[in-house]
Formats: sequence, C-alpha cells, structure tokens
Amino acid sequence: PEEVLDGHNGYLIPPDDSDALVQAIMKLVINSKKYKLMSIASRTHFDNNFSREIHLQRLIEIVCNG
Repeated sequence: PEEVLDGHNGYLIPPDDSDALVQAIMKLVINSKKYKLMSIASRTHFDNNFSREIHLQRLIEIVCNG
C-alpha cells in the first residue's frame, strides 16, 4: 500500500504471518530510536501525501481538468 513504505515508516507484513508480525514489533520494541524515526517518517509521509489540503488540491485538479 502507498501509505506504508516498508522499512521507512512501517513494515509490510504478509497476511496470516504472525511470526513476521512478532519480528516487526520486536524490532521496534528493542530499538526505540528506530521506532521514533519511523513515527516521524509516518507523520511526514501523511502530511505530504494524504493531508486534507493535499486531498482538496487533488480533487480541485480533477474537477478543473476533467
């Protein structure tokens, strides 16, 4: 999904792979710096791509450009 950039602002986990989920969670529990950096990267990615302003801007472009 475009919301998650694997290893940058989160981890993409295959469906029904509980071992991979546990490993991803443990990486963040063990490394609080990585957790903080991913948190910041997630917020930045959201603000740059999915904020209300960006969404409205894209809708206006669609309406105006057909």
